[in-house]
Amino acid sequence: MSRLKGWYHSFEGVEGVIPLNWLRERWRRFRLPEDLSGKRALDIGAWDGWFSFEAERRGASVVSVDREEIANYLTMYRRLGSRAEYRNLEYYEIPTAGLGQFDIVFCLCVLYHVRHPLLALEILCGLTRDVALVETFIVPGEPEIPVAEFYELDQLNGNQDNWWGPTANCVLAMCRAAGFARVEMLALDEMNVSVACYRKWLSEPADPKPRLQIARHS
Repeated sequence: MSRLKGWYHSFEGVEGVIPLNWLRERWRRFRLPEDLSGKRALDIGAWDGWFSFEAERRGASVVSVDREEIANYLTMYRRLGSRAEYRNLEYYEIPTAGLGQFDIVFCLCVLYHVRHPLLALEILCGLTRDVALVETFIVPGEPEIPVAEFYELDQLNGNQDNWWGPTANCVLAMCRAAGFARVEMLALDEMNVSVACYRKWLSEPADPKPRLQIARHS
């Protein structure tokens, strides 16, 4: 495997910054079906495209979005014979781009790059028919009231477009506030959280058993 300058995702035969085994582990955490045939998937901030191409390999119809054209994405697109739709859009342009809704939306390592994270999650909710998968940078701590650090300059990794460092419970709270019916933490690492955001409530059991809701003594 050769290491190619400028690659972030790894692929078979291409070693990027993110190892292939870690990309596969992240996918495993999403708990998606093996077969995605008949599903529409949107990958926001696709970059080199590993998650786009993995969803397509599993049968999904894929739209990849990034704010600029990424040469590595186009290289793998041609190498893999991909049929994904590739659009160059700013995040806030997506709702008016006529893309419709998607069964699965990937929003991976994007949230801390946007200036208005709650608005971004509301947009995400509107694009999602079933589940949105959110991964983002977090700061340590579980305060009673969820909080987020704001980085005016390049305090986070020397990057001028890193804006927010929320706590994990802040990410969950914002996803709920954005309109998702239920939110589930899939994984928590030292500096990242993975969250599944569902548009639908769980189905009621076919034969629900009576449950005590309130007990009060006179």
